[in-house]
Amino acid sequence: MLTKEQNDILKELMNIYVGRAAKLLSEIINKRINLSVPELHIILPQFKSEINKEKFPEFLKGTLMSSSLSFGEEFTGKAELVFPTDKIKVLTSLCLGEDDFLDLGEENFNNFNDIDFDVMKEIGNIILNSVMGGIGDLLNTKLQYTVPEIELFDIIEYRKRIIEKQDVYFILMYVSFTVEDTEIQGAILTNFSLNSITQLMDKINEIKKELEYE
Repeated sequence: MLTKEQNDILKELMNIYVGRAAKLLSEIINKRINLSVPELHIILPQFKSEINKEKFPEFLKGTLMSSSLSFGEEFTGKAELVFPTDKIKVLTSLCLGEDDFLDLGEENFNNFNDIDFDVMKEIGNIILNSVMGGIGDLLNTKLQYTVPEIELFDIIEYRKRIIEKQDVYFILMYVSFTVEDTEIQGAILTNFSLNSITQLMDKINEIKKELEYE
């Protein structure tokens, strides 16, 4: 488990990485975008049941949409950007400069078209590449990525899938995604092998020692 100092260092790094993604997204859609990671947890294999309890964000409920990519070779795992589907129409409409989501009835918020999937895939691609690219740079390791994938999950199915993964370490990050003045909450869930999480934590401890000697 993380000490407060380790958690603060890792969270600050993640805020830097998602901040880079926010800048790029802002330039692409010509809107003010802010991304931040207000909360972060590392979940060890023996404590994965916690992901069903206080560690799992309450705002992730019902049906979820996930944009994910896998990475491999020296540093291996998978990263997922997850939002509740009732927020996807709002998110994609804001990114496309459309205001018609304000007039949608509740029953239409889970009716997606190809554009919604494409926008979500591109958002996930930019954010996850920024996060994992930042980690790769931190470890001086070049990551090899798969093509991003979009999936829909029921929250119960999603939690079950996480708990059933064997010998996997998770970093769960809450994400605040703000477009102009509209905030949407989501999460980034990354899973790592033992070797990969060890490399990352060794680097965090190096940074911690450097800060202590300053």
